[in-house]
Amino acid sequence: MLGVYIVIGIMVIILIYKIIIEPNIRYKNVYEMLEKFEEGEFLLTPVKSRTFEFKLENAEIILLIKVLPIPHNSAVTINSKYTWRLQWGGSSSKAGRPYPRSRYLNEMIPFLKDVVKSDKKVLKVTLLYPKTEKVLRYLNESDLDIIEPKDTPHGYKVVSFNEFEEYFDDIINIK
Repeated sequence: MLGVYIVIGIMVIILIYKIIIEPNIRYKNVYEMLEKFEEGEFLLTPVKSRTFEFKLENAEIILLIKVLPIPHNSAVTINSKYTWRLQWGGSSSKAGRPYPRSRYLNEMIPFLKDVVKSDKKVLKVTLLYPKTEKVLRYLNESDLDIIEPKDTPHGYKVVSFNEFEEYFDDIINIK
């Protein structure tokens, strides 16, 4: 009987960590990283009522930043403008391995469809937290292309959390 209580206690601790502690740590890490850009010409605004978490803006551009938590050993595929797929799992030591688990990222659809009107240029940025192995985009039914932070598929940017600072200049350059 004592073993059952121990198992239930461990499950409650894991649940509290996954629902409360982990999202707060993620939010704090992203906020602290984005806060570094306030020292320059940008203004950081946390946003709670929209489909994105942060707004980073200056006199010329507004970056709407959506944080997407994903596993380390994963790949994100942009199938179309509003259809994204996450694949994860398997051993990262095997090149060309298939990912055993996958799901569509339906939580991205409201952000991708959200329209923000402004006199400034508006750029949607998806911040993959903490990182992904690769971001791919379908060019047609059978051809895939690797997406880099400088690329703008369907008018938005996709970058891993650990690459955001390094590629910030590429991200804000809209082509």
